[in-house]
Amino acid sequence: LHITLTMIRRLLFSGHMIDQPDRETPRFPANHENRVRNALEKVIQDMASSHTCHGISSAAAGGDLLFLELCHTYQIPCEIYLPYPPDIFRKESVDYAGGDWPRRFDNALQRSKLSVMQNISSNKNVYTLTNERMIEEAMKFPANEILLVTVWNCKKGDGGGGTWEMVEA
Repeated sequence: LHITLTMIRRLLFSGHMIDQPDRETPRFPANHENRVRNALEKVIQDMASSHTCHGISSAAAGGDLLFLELCHTYQIPCEIYLPYPPDIFRKESVDYAGGDWPRRFDNALQRSKLSVMQNISSNKNVYTLTNERMIEEAMKFPANEILLVTVWNCKKGDGGGGTWEMVEA
């Protein structure tokens, strides 16, 4: 008889969205997708090979969806947090990117547990509130079980609720 303790790592993710085609200062150009995917895969593969993991993320086109897809590849269950119902979020944070991002969004929703913010009655940005909710979920567990994973240029973001805010929090 063997008794073992397994620590579950909470992979809390935040990352840049694919740039709008007219973005003045590039942050995550669409042609960097494979490079970002490869770097992110190294982190996720390493974690999945040495720990039982659980992912926490939103689902915007770019870093979020890459993270969710890679978690699925490595059989890491995920929770998706959205500030709006999926159809509204998709129009705002996925469809603009074109290509197969909308299909990838739908696939991620089918494979993950979904949590949509309800009854938001605050002056805060809804994306800031979503970040806070994801942090709150991760913080239900000991700090040594949480790993913040980011796709980020290490600069303050364009608005509230971005990766910079997640890192600061």
